[in-house]
Amino acid sequence: MDKAVDSVARQYFRDPNSAGLSIGIIKNGKRYIYHYGETKKQTGMLPDNATVYEIGSITKTFTATLLAHAVLENKVSLTDDIRKYLAGSYPNLEFNGRPITLQDLANHTSRLPELPEDIGSQAAFNPLMPEFNYDSARFYTALHKVKIDTLPGYKFLYSNWGYALLGHILENVYQQPYAVLLRNYITKPWGMNNTGTR
Repeated sequence: MDKAVDSVARQYFRDPNSAGLSIGIIKNGKRYIYHYGETKKQTGMLPDNATVYEIGSITKTFTATLLAHAVLENKVSLTDDIRKYLAGSYPNLEFNGRPITLQDLANHTSRLPELPEDIGSQAAFNPLMPEFNYDSARFYTALHKVKIDTLPGYKFLYSNWGYALLGHILENVYQQPYAVLLRNYITKPWGMNNTGTR
């Protein structure tokens, strides 16, 4: 197993942006933990069991799970027009009369681009964390400007923006911040004591 894990780690570090990596395996009830690289480049500090990692797109799984809860609690329907949950008018969030639905956001068929067009023009833009300084005012201004190029629900286009919008919608539906929803529906019930938001 050590050789297999080392092989995976070597492959990971072929990417020059890679800094640190921790791998955990549970086999026959026994835990195996491996740490590689550095917590931050040029520091020489090896990650350990207390190292905090950004979980990135796993939050999309969490957001989809929150959407499933909202559906099961009859707060939303997957076929709902997303504009039902947005303040203001968004006539641009449809194509030939077909609106973007919650399901379209969840399965990446909304036709929203991966990120807002102006995201790179923000102060202190970091391409590794593009949404970090992108506030809600800019988010919704950009949403007013987007143009849908085909029927929502028809064609796949991976969209971080679509999932961020789904998170905002769920906050509106529940009238609670995303961090509270995450704690109440996912991390606390599943005993994920070391997972949270910053």
